[in-house]
Amino acid sequence: MQKAHRGIDLRKIRPSQCYTVQEVSGLTGVTVWTVRAWLRQGLPVLEDKKPLLIPGDNLKAWLKLRRATRKHTCQPDELYCCRCRRPMKAKPGSVVIVPRNAKTVAIRASCASCDARMNKGGSLANLSEIRAAFGLMTPAQVSLAGCENPTVNQHLEKEPSE
Repeated sequence: MQKAHRGIDLRKIRPSQCYTVQEVSGLTGVTVWTVRAWLRQGLPVLEDKKPLLIPGDNLKAWLKLRRATRKHTCQPDELYCCRCRRPMKAKPGSVVIVPRNAKTVAIRASCASCDARMNKGGSLANLSEIRAAFGLMTPAQVSLAGCENPTVNQHLEKEPSE
């Protein structure tokens, strides 16, 4: 059975060793064409002679920098939109919080700009902070929000006779 793809394991790369394109391909689990694309994107090599030799420390540093530049930090009121490829605000009224298990919740919403579905995980212990960040109200607050004089017995009041 194959493992789930988790990215490149940087622990396999030895900083003191030089690698050929084929060795980098086997070490990282990507194709030779991907390694050649990395070379065009700026992966440093020792010399422009054949075979190209890639120092392990340069490879490791370049992959770490590439990984770091792809990460995005979401603010408490944002979710990552895969279509926009950046953290975005949720469309008003589209945020739904669903409990996953005893400790975590799933936050689902639609993107405000492209209407794509967005997901984010959260802790059940931080539920009040999550609700405050997205401006969500409890069902009791929602039912009282539309009343001018919210009282418990308001439904018992008689309508004025004409």
